[in-house]
Amino acid sequence: MKRFKIILLLFVLVFNQNIYAQKKIALLIGIGKYPEGQRYWRNLSSERDLQYMKAALLENGFTENNIVTIVNEKATKKAMVVALDKLADKAMAGDIVYFHFSGHGQQIQDDAKDGKLDEADGYDEALIPYDAKGMWDEVDYKGQNHFRDDLLEEKLIAIRRKVGSKGSVVVVLDACHSGTATRSASIVRGVPEPCKSNNYTPNINLNLSITETGFLSSIKEKLGSLVVFSGSSPNQANKETTDKNGKSVGSLSYAFSKAITNLPINCNYNLLFEKVKATVQADEPTQIPMFEGNGTLKVFSNQFIPLKDIIAVEQRFNNAANNFNDTTFVIQRGQFNNINTGTELNVYVMGTTELYCKAFVQQANNFQSICIATKKLSNKNTYEVKVESLVYGAVTASYNIQNKIPTATNAIEKQLQHFLQQQPFLLKNNNPDYTLNISQENNSTYIQLIEKNDSVRYSSKFSTNDSLSANNLEDLLESIKKGMRVKYLRKMEDGGSLYNNVQVTIHPLQKAVSDNELIFYPNDSFQLKIKSNYDGILYFTVLDLLPDNNIKILIPDTSKLANDADYSLRKNEERQFTIYTDETSITGKEFLKVIFSPYPIDLRPSFQLYSTRTINTKLKPIEKAMDDLFPKNKNTLTRSTPVKMDDIAIKTVGFTLRKSK
Repeated sequence: MKRFKIILLLFVLVFNQNIYAQKKIALLIGIGKYPEGQRYWRNLSSERDLQYMKAALLENGFTENNIVTIVNEKATKKAMVVALDKLADKAMAGDIVYFHFSGHGQQIQDDAKDGKLDEADGYDEALIPYDAKGMWDEVDYKGQNHFRDDLLEEKLIAIRRKVGSKGSVVVVLDACHSGTATRSASIVRGVPEPCKSNNYTPNINLNLSITETGFLSSIKEKLGSLVVFSGSSPNQANKETTDKNGKSVGSLSYAFSKAITNLPINCNYNLLFEKVKATVQADEPTQIPMFEGNGTLKVFSNQFIPLKDIIAVEQRFNNAANNFNDTTFVIQRGQFNNINTGTELNVYVMGTTELYCKAFVQQANNFQSICIATKKLSNKNTYEVKVESLVYGAVTASYNIQNKIPTATNAIEKQLQHFLQQQPFLLKNNNPDYTLNISQENNSTYIQLIEKNDSVRYSSKFSTNDSLSANNLEDLLESIKKGMRVKYLRKMEDGGSLYNNVQVTIHPLQKAVSDNELIFYPNDSFQLKIKSNYDGILYFTVLDLLPDNNIKILIPDTSKLANDADYSLRKNEERQFTIYTDETSITGKEFLKVIFSPYPIDLRPSFQLYSTRTINTKLKPIEKAMDDLFPKNKNTLTRSTPVKMDDIAIKTVGFTLRKSK
């Protein structure tokens, strides 16, 4: 009897363990054939997408009985809602949940949510179920069957609640979320015209304290992690590609399925996205896939893998005209990161440690570089680079040490001299950019880092007999670097080949002009207006250069996890941003520098979190100041630069802040 009880107990324990063991479940929706008369939705290859995705999921620990597929006429809006609700019901704590949609997408006029309109451009992004029409009709169709991003967010939050903090949700959307006119003959997953009434005017007057958050809600509860892969940026078309057999397939679905089938061990989503992006852009160089979520998460797991800084190779020139075999590529680093003409690079197949070939920078602008590899790159592989040696001149500074302690020399001065002499971007000079004052009072030693404009960048106090800790030295160095970077951005001149295609102006909401100068006071407000007449899409970033020689990024709003591709302009489109001053605003001359490019320029790897201007006196963290992108050696090279860099435009507008009238 006792033996029977032990066996029964063991059975119960095993049974319970199986019940609560983590499982991987998936919902795949593909609509390739839409009914006639629903608009002009073109037939797509969505069913083939699901074949690739299902096979890839099965190789990643998903089982047949935990993968649900809904295809074509079965994928109505109601059916999609029911399927997502069932997915939430099936999910349990700690599960990994995958949701995939392949089909058309379209923008639709924004709908009120929680008493306000929440889209930055005045349009919701929507997936197109089988029964959704593409044209607004005041009598028959007002977008009721469009599957808006607001509704998808609601369903995803329900699933994240079920899987809890130990679970994870992965979303792949292979559709146009907005769509745009294209001259390409490729099949486009969407239509260029939004679904809207004839008299609808987008709400594009924004307050920087209210920013679209996407699917990553700021709900304060224990939700499962969420990562979202999208086929293109909000203003772009998402095009189909061909598989190895020459058959049409969704570009994101194909790239994602290939990437997760051949991932290195312990790969995180950051690496996965770079591989997906490179695969998509091998066929469509101008298409910009997007990623939301925590890139440090291990793929299909809730574990965290340290995030490394990946400098991805973008093979924009590796196309049919070059027989898909070229040595020229682009990286998203430039002079701002001490990468200049002649900088040497090592090229690796992404995720590996074996050197593929060498490369050098042929031309660099502020944030991007064109590079030449010593060996042809295959568009079937994805690559990354690591900096071998850098060419200096873009970001350098001088320093001097003033020791005010009576003794001739002390250990602190020697320690500082030794540390600073090792930094390749710092030179000693009697007329320095930065002065280090060493002083003594009672039994304490004081160090102050003073910038040329007399502002104090760093200060520290410690016992006279102590030496500087490693943390003290790193904090000091970071203070110097921050000042150097701000100085570089302040000196970055307006111009670029697209300069005449964009307009940037400031419009006071109260009277603020005095002697042809814009002057603002606490609680004033103004509009920053940005307009483009460029024949295509331009992405933009707005930098705020403060009177105290600090800097913050206003757009994208990094506290809301906005993507660098979220902020863009079509031809003849204008965006307006309402900005407020408050009692915490720093007095003096302030500049807003706007950077435009046909490709998103992601400055986030170079910035860290600080505070920003808000609608009220509460400060909200959306600024990112620069991270450590400084070089480690002094090797230099020079090369010619015959290749033209990407088009760009830089425009600056300024105003003065005062405390009282």
